[in-house]
Amino acid sequence: MAKRILVVDDDRNIGQILHASFTSKGYETIVSRNGEDAIAKFGETPPDLVLLDVLLPKMNGWEVCRKLKSTDHGAKIPVILMSAVYKNYKMQQDAINKYGADDFVEKPFQLSKLLDKIEEMIGAPDGPGVPLTPAATTVKTDDGEDAGLPAAAPAPSVSPDTVISLEGALDTIGFAELLHDVYVMGKSGYLLVRHGDVEKEVAIKDGYPVSVRTTLEEEYFGNFLVRKRKITAEQRDQSVARMTETKRLQGTILIEMGVLTPHEVVKYLKLQMREKLFEIFGWRDGIYKFTEDATVQGDITTLDMSTANVINEGVRLHYDLDRLLPIIDQWRPKYIRPGSNQHYRFQDIELTSREQAVYEQIDGTQSVAEVLAGLDLDTERGYQILYTLIICEMVELNDEPLAEPESIVPQQSDIDAEFEATEEMKAVEEALSAAPEKPAAAPISAAPVAPAAPAAPEKPAPRVEKEKAEPQPAKAEANEADAEEAEMRTRVLRVFNRVSQGNDFQVLGVGPNPTEHEIRVAYHKMAKEFHPDRFFGRASEEVRSQVEEIFRRATESYENVNTQEKIGEYIKKIESQDEAPKTDARIEGVKRIIMAEQYFQNGKQYLREKRFARAAAEFKKAMEISTNEAEYVAYYGWSLYNIPREKDITDEDKKLFADQSEGDLQFNGRESLNRAITLNPRSERAYLFLGAIYKQEGLKEFAEKQYEKALICNPNCIEALRELRLIKLQEQKLTQKKTLMDKLNTFFKRK
Repeated sequence: MAKRILVVDDDRNIGQILHASFTSKGYETIVSRNGEDAIAKFGETPPDLVLLDVLLPKMNGWEVCRKLKSTDHGAKIPVILMSAVYKNYKMQQDAINKYGADDFVEKPFQLSKLLDKIEEMIGAPDGPGVPLTPAATTVKTDDGEDAGLPAAAPAPSVSPDTVISLEGALDTIGFAELLHDVYVMGKSGYLLVRHGDVEKEVAIKDGYPVSVRTTLEEEYFGNFLVRKRKITAEQRDQSVARMTETKRLQGTILIEMGVLTPHEVVKYLKLQMREKLFEIFGWRDGIYKFTEDATVQGDITTLDMSTANVINEGVRLHYDLDRLLPIIDQWRPKYIRPGSNQHYRFQDIELTSREQAVYEQIDGTQSVAEVLAGLDLDTERGYQILYTLIICEMVELNDEPLAEPESIVPQQSDIDAEFEATEEMKAVEEALSAAPEKPAAAPISAAPVAPAAPAAPEKPAPRVEKEKAEPQPAKAEANEADAEEAEMRTRVLRVFNRVSQGNDFQVLGVGPNPTEHEIRVAYHKMAKEFHPDRFFGRASEEVRSQVEEIFRRATESYENVNTQEKIGEYIKKIESQDEAPKTDARIEGVKRIIMAEQYFQNGKQYLREKRFARAAAEFKKAMEISTNEAEYVAYYGWSLYNIPREKDITDEDKKLFADQSEGDLQFNGRESLNRAITLNPRSERAYLFLGAIYKQEGLKEFAEKQYEKALICNPNCIEALRELRLIKLQEQKLTQKKTLMDKLNTFFKRK
């Protein structure tokens, strides 16, 4: 008899992938999509192992695990908890020590490692695997009926040495569904799609499409601009010729030619990329293959759209009534309710007010047919909206209506979810902010007071400049983009600080005795503001990791206190002091993040004073805490490169990097700047620093390319524009000088 695995996950895509993969290896696999059904299936057909998601409808995974492990038989069966939301060390330890799980895995996971873990627990399969076929992708719902949804994908081809992959034909899965499946996996890689002679490669970063390459000539940038009547065919050909000759970017050549502004170049690069991607939604046949590649970062210009927004726009452009009717007709008898997975439910999607009204009327009590009948929209657009919401799992289909309506958006939206610190929290904040003497840098505006940082720098004495300052990149102009980024970082850090320390009420920003409605309003407000979708492409990796923790912690708190009964139990728990203050590991983590930011600000102050060695030392401390923060790495590289050029360096500062020669410092500085660009291809400051280095070294062509890239990152970049104009003026002067010399030579030859 084959060894049996019970997979419990409300995400149909994950269920299908795991069902197909385990079956292909020789395990009998049962799939359940909610907690109550999982307990029933466990009793009816006892498994040898349970793979259990944490966030489930009807009963969460923590409670399911506790109930299973409380039975004599369940105590002997291995349970692996898994989650894409609960990722911190404490929760993983709670899964084992508090709820009885045997192990914990984070999503997205490497399938080969999960299979190894399963084999360690229950042994290898007893028989050969079942070959993967399209039929193997069908997964039944809790009552045994087919879900009535289009198949997520043909069963993936699985090898023990590879990660989860997707490969198949586009006539079995729409491109909209395929993109959502990739988003669910949360992986980085390349999605290759082919239709006839046309081939496109979509770069995916952490589940989000970031760039597209095409073999279709009419989609090339120059041809795209001609079709949009922004340039003529002659201007296109001239720019291509100059691009081929100089190896420079076509966009900056068009700026030089005076036919486009920097803002127009960035605008049309984004429009071109979107057109290339949206065109794929019209393909009804072809093949696709997703290959994982963790190194994907995207291009300088990215889509800047959430996956849900990409799907929404692609469906609007290419899914007509003829295509949608057969799908929607299958769903008409089903009841439609808000999505139970909070991460999918609160995805970033842009809807008009009338489209949003369709979304908001979904409460679980109406069938799809009833919702369609009440639409105040064009029929085709109404079908498109419903299809998009269902495919993105922002809403779900059920066989039965909900007993009580569940609205997507709370009726009261003006409750302030800002946290007011209690006396207990003030004490915790005081513990956090045993501040050192004022550091060299100006304090971070509106940010929490920095914790004690070891070896905090003393305020340097001002220097009297005796000579002309060494060439530096132009001082950054204060602009709206910088102000917005600083405000975002401060806001995220402040909320991250709060959720890392507080109890569930404090995390959600409600009082000590809230109502169920206040809990819902507070959570909805936080989930909308801090959904990871809203920060992809516009925040650093460090900030995004903080946002993910905010969303995870808010969701956890909401699940703990989202009914009046749970609220009452939680109040008793707090009063009995069973809910211990979270003042250890989490606060230490917050302290380190704040400390890294303070080191960074200190380094920038030293850099302004041209104390490069001291600045590099501070940036290095920040990097040791946040190793993948591109901005820290860029500033470190620039400071390191300039240490040999520092004047009046003190003996103490000389010791900081005494183990590196001048050549080593400059080489390592350049390498750090290249690493910053690898971490974030849109790192404007890294391109500016590299441009300044190449300019100092007399490598004009290389410098020019870096300034061009900085300008693509930010069309408002005054420094890049200024440097490019200077280079152009120098070229014109050299050309004029050469012309004059040629004329003089010709004149004297005649004489």
